[in-house]
Amino acid sequence: MAAAHMNITSSLAASQVQPDQCGASCPLFVHCELRAALEPYLAYAAYLIMGLGLLASYLSAWGYTRPS
Repeated sequence: MAAAHMNITSSLAASQVQPDQCGASCPLFVHCELRAALEPYLAYAAYLIMGLGLLASYLSAWGYTRPS
């Protein structure tokens, strides 16, 4: 696209997430007794977040590659 002097537009689906916002609360569970009880739910939440990230990636790629 650079050779054709075209700009790539930005979209909400392509915006980056700041890693310090996502991982700030994880160390709080290390010394907490609730960690064992919450661990399965945290794993499900992680799978959901990864799936949503992949979906956002596919939507962004589709938006960039669709014909104008």
